[in-house]
Amino acid sequence: MPKLQAITRERHATQRWQRNARFTFAAHDTAAPLVLQELACAALHLPIALMAVGAVDAGSATTTAAGSSEAPVANGGRAPLPATTFQPVALLGLVRGENLFVSPQGQWTAPYTPAAYRAYPFVVAQAPDGAQVLCVDEDSGLLANNRSGNGGGSGNGGDGEAFFAEDGQPSRALTEVYTFLNHVRANRTVTEAVCALWHAHQLIVPWPLRVHTDQGEVVLQGLFTLDEARLNQLPAAALAALRDGGALAPAYAVLFALQHVPALLQRKRAREAVQAQAAGHAPGTTAAGAGTLAGTLAGGVAPAAGPGHALVKGKELDLSFLEGSETFKFG
Repeated sequence: MPKLQAITRERHATQRWQRNARFTFAAHDTAAPLVLQELACAALHLPIALMAVGAVDAGSATTTAAGSSEAPVANGGRAPLPATTFQPVALLGLVRGENLFVSPQGQWTAPYTPAAYRAYPFVVAQAPDGAQVLCVDEDSGLLANNRSGNGGGSGNGGDGEAFFAEDGQPSRALTEVYTFLNHVRANRTVTEAVCALWHAHQLIVPWPLRVHTDQGEVVLQGLFTLDEARLNQLPAAALAALRDGGALAPAYAVLFALQHVPALLQRKRAREAVQAQAAGHAPGTTAAGAGTLAGTLAGGVAPAAGPGHALVKGKELDLSFLEGSETFKFG
């Protein structure tokens, strides 16, 4: 569990941080949240799904839709999805707590790195008053005191980047991190609007991903995707509304990224083969681990647990420390 602290002059004036080159912090993230601006790049290398965020458990969304007592909608006889919000995610594993893109040595092994990971050890957390505050994970192993260092304006030194310059102002490096995360935060709002358009046009459908393994078929629930057939059948006015709302090209990016699912299974088989060899038994004898894929998202973003579902978050955060501090706030 990370130890998040809001960045303040009082606490971090003499500290520095090393730029992250290892991704062990994400080794148990089954999915990473994506924002609209990165979908095109992510779709070239990573499978993309949608997950429900809010009061409805993504793991029960398929059951809720299929078992609804409400009358089915006219389009394809589908029952309405729960009234909730969705977000695109990069699908990184096939069982909860698994990230097939982080090597045992902590290296990221895909050509594209999600924006959610690029600013680590920095994250944005929500303060009790609703403000977005720049925080750092003090358990990242990337921070050190530098009371005798130069504390220079740019923060470049042999022992990493300074949080603050000698004049007490944020260093250039910290300002760059702040700017980047602020940009990601702003784009998240646009992403939510695009997902709302997809939902309004009934393009979001449950995606019970079926994976065939040596132990049998594993069905991953809690995932959603876009209905390509319905997208192709939309009238011109609806397509124009998606285009004008910036939601048409991203929809094709999500569909394009589906081609990477077989490669994800290949990654899993390769990892299981290595693990089996290390354990001294034949490949294919490790447990498959089926079940609901509603667990861990990067940065602590996860659907809320519904009745009967034990949701395991890998990064549950205590944000009480944000009260009353002179912090760096967004917006």
